[in-house]
This record gives sequence, structure tokens and C-alpha cells, in this order.
Amino acid sequence: MGLREDKKAQAKKTISNVATSLFLKNGFDAVSVADVAAAAKVSKMTVFNYFPRKEDLLLDRDDEARALVRRAILEREKGWSAIDGLLELARRLVADAHPFAKWTPTTEHFFGTIRESPSLVARVRELRELMEAEIATALVESAGTRVDDPAAHVLAASMVAAWRIAHATATAAYQVGKRGAALSELFLLVLDEALTPVRRAARGTPYGIGPARRKEA
Repeated sequence: MGLREDKKAQAKKTISNVATSLFLKNGFDAVSVADVAAAAKVSKMTVFNYFPRKEDLLLDRDDEARALVRRAILEREKGWSAIDGLLELARRLVADAHPFAKWTPTTEHFFGTIRESPSLVARVRELRELMEAEIATALVESAGTRVDDPAAHVLAASMVAAWRIAHATATAAYQVGKRGAALSELFLLVLDEALTPVRRAARGTPYGIGPARRKEA
């Protein structure tokens, strides 16, 4: 990454961090883009240059999530299915205590802020569809099938649904007092169970077994 790109990435991160702090403190709907711009000491137009939608100021790690899942599918071990690759990703995220797979007061406050805002809930649904499309594309690329293969799209939607169910189950357990490693274990257990019918559906398709591990250019 060049100096110019590095500065832009840092500016984007700073704006998002400022916005997230304001949203978590005051609520998403109570904070305007103008408020974010003033706190970040940039113009409102600058904020929109980096984040065309206000919701993406808070949901700024979605690109990272899609990239992680894409690599999990395209770089999975030889003989693994795409579903195996997704489950292994979940295990790595849990081991790393990644925000995508941990439950703490901070993450609960973050997701609580999303739940309290209809516009954020709607944006999350849209991002879920983008994730489904990303997974379907990765499945097609990994198997060399056609872009409009319905099996790829059905499996992609099912994989996203399995993750959502597992995460929601662990979140519900956190809300009633469960803490620590038990939450991670519950998340992985439910994810594995939710992916079981997806594995069965993948059998007999080009996505049921994996290619050799490879790195993207």
C-alpha cells in the first residue's frame, strides 16, 4: 500500500472510530453525519466520500468479514468441503477472540446498538445478502461451475443462515448470564449442528469436496 492509500485508509479508520464511539454512547439514530464530521474534524462531504451510507460508519468491518469467508472457501484444505472451510474459520476466530466470534459487554453493546435502530437492522439484512453473493461466487470459483448455478446460491444462503443462528444462540445465552468459554463452545456446537444439513445438501455437488489449498494472487 502506497503512502497516499495508507493515509486514506487511516483517515477512514479514524472517522469510523469516532462515529462508532458517538453511536455507542448516544445511540445511532441520535447522532447525525454532521455530528460525526464535527467530532472527527472533517467536512460532512469527507465523511460521505468514505462512507456513502451512515450505517456503514458503524458496520465498517463487513468487507473484512466477506474477505475472511472468501479465503476460508478458496484456501481450504484439500479434501475439505466449503462447509468444512467455514467451520474451520469459526474455530480460528474463536481461538483468536476475534470480535466476530466473541461475547463481551463491548460486543453486546455494539450489537444492542444495531438492534435498537431500524435502519441498521435493515442494512444488516442487505449486508447479509452481499455475504451470500460473495460465498456463492467463491463456491463457483472454487469448483469452476457456472455463475448462476442454483446449488451454489442455495448453499451460500444456508451457510449464512447457519452462522446467524449460531451467533444468535450464543448471544441469547450471554444475555441470560452465560460467560466465558462456554459461549464459544456453544457457538461452535450450534454452528456445526446447523451446518450438518448443509453438508448433506452439498454431497453430490461440486462443492461437497475441496480443492487443494491455494493462495489468491
